[in-house]
Amino acid sequence: KKPAKPEKTDRPAKPEKTDRPAANAPTKKKEILQPEHLKRLFDDTETFISEWYIYLFRFSVLTGLRPGEALGLQWSDIQGNVLTINRSVNYRNQITDCKNDNARRTFALGDLALTVLNEQANRTSGIKSDWVFCRPSGEMSVQSTTSQAWDRISAALGIKTSPYSLRHTFISMVRNTIPETVIKDVVGHSASMDTFGVYAHEVTDDKKREAELINLTLLKRLS
Repeated sequence: KKPAKPEKTDRPAKPEKTDRPAANAPTKKKEILQPEHLKRLFDDTETFISEWYIYLFRFSVLTGLRPGEALGLQWSDIQGNVLTINRSVNYRNQITDCKNDNARRTFALGDLALTVLNEQANRTSGIKSDWVFCRPSGEMSVQSTTSQAWDRISAALGIKTSPYSLRHTFISMVRNTIPETVIKDVVGHSASMDTFGVYAHEVTDDKKREAELINLTLLKRLS
């Protein structure tokens, strides 16, 4: 007669496997443009000044806009030195209105950013288009095309980054000088939309001073 098998005990269940990293796991460091890259990006003697989207990339690194937000800009979004983010263009070439991700925001532009806008306006003066950074045809630009343009420019600069690195570069340049609350307001990192719903006519003197402070910080980096 075979001995009875030992009775099974309630062993603790093995933890379920997951592909998600731990909350405190380190993430891959994103590469940003260094001062020498920035100076060349704003150097009009560089060969890539002829790139159609050069002012798009300059404006992006001066404002920290997401790539889709920059492509979604229309001239009506700019009132004087005040910019309102009303829409974005995603990778599917769809226009989104920014209402669901709290990205809609208004902030004042510094002189450097305004200069780039004027240069873009001059470049597109013969084109009828509502889009600030339009195609040569006047149609809305798409991320696949602008990404290819950035690949050419970044290769000329000797780095390999995506257009999104311009946003990270902006934040890195100003983080030690500008209060975090100000940067969150500019780049759309706020937890929720402003209670009063900030629009162009409601921009205060504080926001104008913030723009001047950001402009001075960027100017030092580029000089």
